[in-house]
Amino acid sequence: MHISRSKFCGYYLPSFFYIELDTDNPLDNLNTLSNEDKSTFFHEYTHFLQDLTTTFGLTNIINTVNVQKAINDEILKSNEQKTFKIPVSIENYPDTDIYHNLNEMFYGDFESVFNRDSIIEKIELVENGIILGHEDKKYVKVSFSNFHNSHSFQFGAIQIMENMAFLIERNLFDNVTSPTYPYRVVEKIIEHLYPSFQGGDKEKIMICDYSLMAPDPGKFMIEFISKLEELKVNSVIGIYEVLKKYNFHSTTSGQMTVFNLYEERYELALRSIKEYFTIELFDEIKNWLDSLFDEISTFKLENFNFWLDILNHSTKQERQTAFIQLTIKFGFPLISNNNGKIVFYHPNHRPEHLLVLKAINEVAGVLNRRQEACGMKKCCEKGYEGDITNNDCNSPWLRGSQDPLCPFGQVIKMWGLYEKMPLGD
Repeated sequence: MHISRSKFCGYYLPSFFYIELDTDNPLDNLNTLSNEDKSTFFHEYTHFLQDLTTTFGLTNIINTVNVQKAINDEILKSNEQKTFKIPVSIENYPDTDIYHNLNEMFYGDFESVFNRDSIIEKIELVENGIILGHEDKKYVKVSFSNFHNSHSFQFGAIQIMENMAFLIERNLFDNVTSPTYPYRVVEKIIEHLYPSFQGGDKEKIMICDYSLMAPDPGKFMIEFISKLEELKVNSVIGIYEVLKKYNFHSTTSGQMTVFNLYEERYELALRSIKEYFTIELFDEIKNWLDSLFDEISTFKLENFNFWLDILNHSTKQERQTAFIQLTIKFGFPLISNNNGKIVFYHPNHRPEHLLVLKAINEVAGVLNRRQEACGMKKCCEKGYEGDITNNDCNSPWLRGSQDPLCPFGQVIKMWGLYEKMPLGD
């Protein structure tokens, strides 16, 4: 989520390729957007690229799919029962449950009282003590003080992704401001761990991007910054040379370079996300995903430091132009505005039913009791087939047996869940 100037501006939905902007303006043409809307869009599009150009983004996609598969299996395993309790537990799928909990830990805390006046007192690795079989797996704890009050937060991918997107946005637009947490946390951590660091925004963006190439970005970043401090590395070239010497452990392939690990996760993430779509109706979506993953992963491996290529342009307008070239090359994910109007673009594909990707997240929200109603009502009012909403959108499980099927109904019918009814405690 991108919060700027103390108000909601937009958000990106990780693993589901969906951007929502807080604007009434049409989104069909980037050139006609206000600078404020365009700035927010570029920030959220950066998160879209983080999903597909980083190992952590791809790993998150894999975990998200695996959790949904486990939930579906748990619901369907009893043919006799016509109801099931929500939230659905996946404790009977221990591997999926463990990796889900680890991934949540690697994300870090989404909220904190950390602000620009906070003083970091200590950064340490602490055993989590609760994840079965991995109790000794450590997370990054940042202890800080606000005046005389002591606090702490768990540092991880969310702060890295947001600080990176903020720095990119600031280097493309004027008057970009954001709260310190989570948008400026990495800069504060660099100041604490490497006080004499002489690198600027480009170097900090590289440190963020490289850290997201690790399965545990927070822990990697702390170790990486400490290594840079030890070697007194400040330059773009020096930072990249340090990264190339790292090896990561893969449970399937042993020791791997950062590049090999990314390739492995890309192939698994693509295979995983296509498993959502089990009927021929959605073959166009799978074809789009094939193209999207192939285009972006090939581009990443051939242009590993592509963010530097954009930022090395001398003016902000030239950097914006270079950024826009990426959107032309890869297209847009689903984007909506306050009116629910959906925009999508890809140079070679236009899947007709792409809203089911967002609907999968809505289904997951109901199954995990994050929500009761479907949050896609505005989108479905403005859909290609006209307004397909009704009062049952507030109890969306009923939509799986109605004609015409809405995106939510299509998902639960495709998975065979619509014949069972969720019940709260």
